[in-house]
Amino acid sequence: VADLANRLESSDPRRDPYMDNLSRYFRGERRGEPWQILYLKSRSHPLVLRRRLAAVLAPEGRAWRLPESGGAQKLLLIAAFAGAALLVLAGRRGSGRTLALLSLVPWLPRVAVGGPLDLYSFFLLYPLWVILAESGYACLYDRVVLGWRADADNRLRPQALLLAAGFLLATLLFQRPGGEDGPAQRAAVWYLQQANLLGKNSVSLAANLLLLPLAAVRLRCSRANHFHAVFQPLPIRPAPRRMPRRRLPVASLLLLTAVSFPLLLLVTERDGLTAPWPAAPWPAAPWPAAPWPAATFGSTGGPGEFSWKSITALARSKGAIGQGAAGQSAEYLPDLADYLAHRAFQEGLAFGRPYRLPSPGERITLSYYLVLPDSREVVKTRRVVKRYQSAWLDQTLEKINPGDVEGLLVAQGAMLHVISQGEDVILRLAFPPAKQLLFFLLIAVLVSYFYLTPSLLYGMRNLLIRRNQHAV
Repeated sequence: VADLANRLESSDPRRDPYMDNLSRYFRGERRGEPWQILYLKSRSHPLVLRRRLAAVLAPEGRAWRLPESGGAQKLLLIAAFAGAALLVLAGRRGSGRTLALLSLVPWLPRVAVGGPLDLYSFFLLYPLWVILAESGYACLYDRVVLGWRADADNRLRPQALLLAAGFLLATLLFQRPGGEDGPAQRAAVWYLQQANLLGKNSVSLAANLLLLPLAAVRLRCSRANHFHAVFQPLPIRPAPRRMPRRRLPVASLLLLTAVSFPLLLLVTERDGLTAPWPAAPWPAAPWPAAPWPAATFGSTGGPGEFSWKSITALARSKGAIGQGAAGQSAEYLPDLADYLAHRAFQEGLAFGRPYRLPSPGERITLSYYLVLPDSREVVKTRRVVKRYQSAWLDQTLEKINPGDVEGLLVAQGAMLHVISQGEDVILRLAFPPAKQLLFFLLIAVLVSYFYLTPSLLYGMRNLLIRRNQHAV
């Protein structure tokens, strides 16, 4: 690709827009300076790969970076995660703190290898889960150890509904990006699809929920070791309605939520690289969203299918149908639709075929003349020399080398646009200021109000004590 100008002159008829724009995959920009981009296929973890690359590139003295390793952004993510975890743990005591500490296990690897959206899902769902886990453990202790048969539904229902509301809001909030339709907004659509917060949040909370059955088993084993029933001390006078000491940790958690994303954006913008970025072929629809057209991803709508419908929809969604190159646009880089237009052009160049994406069933014919033996009349006829059918499409895609740019596009498993964009722009669209403010208010209302209001806390506690008074 780099030597294309030396091998083919600009006036060479074999040069097409796809060949001219393919080099944009290997050019980037960081802090206003041009950078060269290389693509490495590796099964190793980014940190392991970074160490191997450092052993090879460090002696040469060249400046280089591996975007997947995260750098300062990953350090800030882990620091914010640790700060939020410590603040929540500071507000718990005894068994509640132990449960809260064990609940961090499914969240830590997710945030460490994820992004800002995983961190903010943790900010919202983890405190809500800790509230539910603490009440759930108290109910288990009453039933298993003390043998009380109090109605636990009234104690757990508010916390369970609160967690369900937080889960639903965290999922809906990151379904669609902000901003008007454009290449960057479509890249944000792809970013949110790859984030898969619905699946990740479900797995994290399911792993947390397993702690309660394990706690029940532990309590049963503990009860089996006791020689007599455990006495539960009950206060004679009502507890004073003082403000709990947990206000400061939760207030600090709200402050951490408010400043983390702007800091992440600042670090990403400072250290980020403007490079090729996948973009969904269709923009986000306003909520409630209609399903995306099945033709976008194939004849049956499954990702990984490459059909004439999906390729035509890909070209049409960027206005390139009938005009050839999306690579001619300054916004889009060449994609698979442009590659197929390039292959069809090269194969039909000798027959005068123009540069454009072929239509299904398109034929190239060659005119020639026949002399009828009986009448000696000269008749013009046509012979089909090329057909662009499903067989041609399958053969063209099968011949793609996995190490080429086209192989990189096929490996994505779906028909996607590619644009040159910085990650900070994508993050701003995926989590715009309006969503940040709404997210902060959700945490303040759902967590701080329920977690700190003395009337709720002591009202539930006194109600429980009155229901479980025993004569001595």
